[in-house]
Amino acid sequence: MVDACRIGSRKLVFIRRIPADSSELKTLLALSQPGMERYRTWNPCPPVLEVFEDRTDHNIIFVVMPYMRIVRSTASDLGIPFI
Repeated sequence: MVDACRIGSRKLVFIRRIPADSSELKTLLALSQPGMERYRTWNPCPPVLEVFEDRTDHNIIFVVMPYMRIVRSTASDLGIPFI
């Protein structure tokens, strides 16, 4: 994975390198279909913004997703009571 900035929108994204024939790619694309946003309570997968093939190795796909910040605090660290 690598963090990047999209040229058009200037938004932070991360890019994942995935084998083209992987089931992970199929799952990511299925969970990123239009309408899946309403299932965010059980679908923590960030949406796929773009997919492109490696120019030198056609067995590799790069998947662009929104940048997700790493949370290093727990709810109790933030003073949020556990219910």
